[in-house]
Amino acid sequence: MRAVPEVLAVLFGGVDSLTEAELEVVDRIAEVVGGHHGCFHRLDPVHAGPAYRSLLGGVAWAEQRVAHGGAVFGMLGKPKLPGSFLAPAAVLVTGVVILADWLVSQEGYLKERQRSMEPGLEEHFARSCRDAKRLVREAGLLPVGLQRPAFAEAYGITDGPNALQRSVVSGLPAALSRARQAGEWGRAAGILVVTAAPGDGKTEAALEAERVLSDCFGTRGFAFLLPTMATSDQMHGRVAGVLARQGGVGAGLTLTHSMAWLSAAYAGDGSAVESGGVLVCDGDEEGEGGAARRQADMRPVQWLRGAKRPLLAQFAVGTIDQALMGVLPVRHSALRLLALSGKTLIVDEAHAYDPYMQVLLGRLLNWLGAFGVPVVLLSATLPASVSDRLIREYLTGAGHRPRALRGRSFPVPYPGWLFVDGSTGECAQIDEASRQEQVRQRRMLLKVQVEPVVGGAASGERSRLAVLERVLAPVLESGEGCALVVCNTVSEAQDTFTHVKGLVSGAGSPVDLQLLHARFPGDVREERTLAVTSGMGRSGPRPVGRVVVATQVVEQSLDLDADVVVSDLAPLALLLQRAGRCWRHERTLSPIFLGS
Repeated sequence: MRAVPEVLAVLFGGVDSLTEAELEVVDRIAEVVGGHHGCFHRLDPVHAGPAYRSLLGGVAWAEQRVAHGGAVFGMLGKPKLPGSFLAPAAVLVTGVVILADWLVSQEGYLKERQRSMEPGLEEHFARSCRDAKRLVREAGLLPVGLQRPAFAEAYGITDGPNALQRSVVSGLPAALSRARQAGEWGRAAGILVVTAAPGDGKTEAALEAERVLSDCFGTRGFAFLLPTMATSDQMHGRVAGVLARQGGVGAGLTLTHSMAWLSAAYAGDGSAVESGGVLVCDGDEEGEGGAARRQADMRPVQWLRGAKRPLLAQFAVGTIDQALMGVLPVRHSALRLLALSGKTLIVDEAHAYDPYMQVLLGRLLNWLGAFGVPVVLLSATLPASVSDRLIREYLTGAGHRPRALRGRSFPVPYPGWLFVDGSTGECAQIDEASRQEQVRQRRMLLKVQVEPVVGGAASGERSRLAVLERVLAPVLESGEGCALVVCNTVSEAQDTFTHVKGLVSGAGSPVDLQLLHARFPGDVREERTLAVTSGMGRSGPRPVGRVVVATQVVEQSLDLDADVVVSDLAPLALLLQRAGRCWRHERTLSPIFLGS
């Protein structure tokens, strides 16, 4: 970094021949060269002094650097300095340099080049250009085009889209078309906020919105980010099925969180792929009277499974922290921002992050607004103050003045969606008829029963475990129905599970009892999550009787549908999320809860 300004100054005619703007560009190029090792450093003018020059090898090494730079400079046709080199562009260029460096530094490729060295730089460079596409392809970075079947076929559901989803399918393209016709179209994309009750199909609405936004803004792929590893694991299976139905086999779908290497979706055998939720039914018949079934292998190539690389895949599902590290001063943060550029970012449960993470999310949206990345935020309980702040951050990054945005609010219809154009700041939203239809379709009356309890180790009729025993009695005695008990701490969940297990064993009840919390090892938690969600979602044979004791890991994004939900005291937003696990899907009423 310290040597680059001197080298470039010589190549471009000397320091005296460069304008002040060109000198700023030279300094920014130097920061990119230094930053490609992982961290950015500020270029201090004192580094150009004679004391620092001697640390870089003195005059002889300075001449060699200029000679090497001049050789490359001439081979590239003596390009001119750009007029400006702003920070967003510099970050993306740094990411490209890091990516290129990692691709050509693979041991196998280096040995391949060493076995047949070219006689000159021009031949060497020409071969490097020829090899580039192969390296990108072998790393799993070439995008795959998707087919776009009908809604029901794309998402594997029997019925068509609901009113909210239909509005996204038809209303969002119309809003984007109107913006184009008005002649106010810029490089910035926009941010879409979708709010609806749990179980209203926000995931499918977001994936449909991604299709619309990608067609409009030319993005290829998406990153679907969630609050926890458990929700990411389940969403990975759902997204894998969607991509397989849309012809995305071969694209490679990464699971992006710190324990992804334990996931069955990354295992080497075919059974692990199936357990990851990836399946396609082939229409060709094989043998007598049977359809041939094939597994759609959505696992990424090995290179994409390395550290800091999974977000580079065309499609990625993971935890939000993997993207937030792009705006933290950690190594190779520029590579994460490069990975998100050119995609659509989908953030599920946007309300679920603490104030610190909300600040980081706002900062990330600021960068994505500058990059022109479409963003989709999903939530069932997103406060207006939070959505306003996140939208303003995105628009600020897209070039809007903070002072002009300070007095603006962006009310999001509930249920419904709001799209804010990044170039103009104009808003479009769900039409009122569709919103009212969604309200009618998903209207539900919840019966809430408040049970005063005495906490701690207290005993008696009002103790927590005694009250819980009474509430669960219909399920435990009959062995029919599905109940979900949500505890606030792991220790409470463990105590509750132990107590209920004793009740089930003592009564000889056939109820299936499950425990799920975040303190299990990654592989065990994945198995337990699969056991808990099996049959209690949209598909699969529903268990006759099951009691699930869990912590907050089940209250967001997991597709759970219980007949009754028992919750410890919690903030209203979390109680609404937990209530969303009750009668989540349309189904036949369980006899034991008739008239309850």
